[in-house]
Amino acid sequence: KEENLIQIEKLKKGAEAAGIANVEAVVEMGSPKVILTGLPDVELIVCGATGVNQFEKMMIGSVAERIVRLAKCDVLLVR
Repeated sequence: KEENLIQIEKLKKGAEAAGIANVEAVVEMGSPKVILTGLPDVELIVCGATGVNQFEKMMIGSVAERIVRLAKCDVLLVR
């Protein structure tokens, strides 16, 4: 978890340097579908959507699809 915090802090500083205000960096353990769709007071969720083969696209895509469907804010999917 500490390595994740260091990486997230670098990304946070990069976002702030690019002029994005009020950046909050959080590392959570658990199901991304549950954690990301339950975040309060969030304006944007950025999450990856990748898959190498059809099976992986179906499995990984289901996580991204659920986040898009259930999140209470805008969601940006990145490949």
